[in-house]
Amino acid sequence: MLKDLTVTELSIKGTSNYCSLNCTSSEEIAKMLEEYILNSRKDRKILYIYLIHEIFLETLAKNNNKFIVSIGNRLKNIISNFSTYINFINYQKL
Repeated sequence: MLKDLTVTELSIKGTSNYCSLNCTSSEEIAKMLEEYILNSRKDRKILYIYLIHEIFLETLAKNNNKFIVSIGNRLKNIISNFSTYINFINYQKL
């Protein structure tokens, strides 16, 4: 599911919809997202951040906060890794 994610709106929304329909697996999916972000190529990191954003929007619309809690518990590690990536890019531009 996450390996096949592409930059198309259809792919991101479809994956997000799948995740929100399977809220009983929110902890496992959040763990997978964290692992993918931490171990993915630079160009894929932003794609997974977009997916998390879409999942948040969908789960808020459905009044289901399981994903928000599950991903929120891992967000510090995700953001830390992402900010390291951003700082690396900015350093390369100097």
